[in-house]
Amino acid sequence: QRQISPSLAIGVRSVQVEKMRGSNFLSGPHAMRIGTDGITIFPHIIEAADQSGAGDLLIASGVTALDELLGGGFNAGTVNLISGPTGAGKSSLGTQFLVHQAAQIRSVLFSFEESPAMIIARSRGMGVPIDAPLKSGALEIRRINPLEMYPDEFLALIRSAVEEDGRQMVMIDSLRGYELAMEDFGKPLAQIHNLTAYLSRKGVSTILINETEYITGSSLRATDIGVSHLADNILLLRYAEMSGRVAKVVGCLKKRTGAFQPELREISTSASGIHVGQKLENMQGLLTGVPTILRAAG
Repeated sequence: QRQISPSLAIGVRSVQVEKMRGSNFLSGPHAMRIGTDGITIFPHIIEAADQSGAGDLLIASGVTALDELLGGGFNAGTVNLISGPTGAGKSSLGTQFLVHQAAQIRSVLFSFEESPAMIIARSRGMGVPIDAPLKSGALEIRRINPLEMYPDEFLALIRSAVEEDGRQMVMIDSLRGYELAMEDFGKPLAQIHNLTAYLSRKGVSTILINETEYITGSSLRATDIGVSHLADNILLLRYAEMSGRVAKVVGCLKKRTGAFQPELREISTSASGIHVGQKLENMQGLLTGVPTILRAAG
C-alpha cells in the first residue's frame, strides 16, 4: 500500500503487486478504497484500441436542420465531441440527442458540473420531453463529484452502466470537469483515451461535452486539452456578433464516416426547443466572432 499523491488533502490509497511468481499480473498502482463495506480495488486496465466500427444506425437529434447538417446524424458506436464556449448550448444539444433516441437506445448522462435537477429544469424549459425517458429508465442522469472520484473508479461506473444496465449511449459533461477530477492522478488525456477506447470497443455511442476557453477570437481550436483526435465527429458552437446582437452558430467540423454539410448555421433555443436555421450566406469571419458581409461584385 502506498500514497498515489502525498500532496492531496484526502488519503488516496492504492495497492500494487510487486511480484507474483509463476503468474501474470497487472503492474502499476491500482486505486483502493477502505469503507464500511470493506476494501474495494479499482484495477487500472489499459483498454484495447481496437474498435467495433461505426454502426449503420444514425443517431439523429430530432432537430431537422441540424440533422441535415450532419447528413442524417452521427453513426452509432462513434465518439462525438460537442465543443464551444460557456453558455453556447453544448449540454442542451447533447441532452437533445439522448432524449430523441430514448425510444430505441438506453443512455446515461454523467454530469461533473450540473445537478440532475438543473439538467431536468433546463430541458423542461426548452420543451425537451425528458420526463418520459427518465421515468421509464431509458435515460439516467448521474451526478459525479469531481473531488471524490478516481479515474479507474469512474471507468468502473461506466463499465457497470454498459455491461450491467445495458446503456448504449454515454454522455460526459464535461471534459473540463473530468480533467479537474483526474488531474491529481497525472495524464488526464491518457485517462480520456482509455475511457473512449473502452466505449468504442463496446460499440457504445459517446457524446463528450467540451468547453473552450475563449468566447470569440481568431484562433480556432476544437478543444483546449488536445482531445479532438479521439473524436470521430465534432460539432462546433461559437458566438458571433451579428447586427448588434450576440448570435450562436453551429457547424460540423469533422465527420469520419458519411457525408455532411460543411456550412455554418445560426442556432438558438426557446421554450419550444432548439432551432437551427439555414446556411448563413454571404458572410465570412463567423468563427472569429465578428463576421463581415460579402457584397456582390459590381
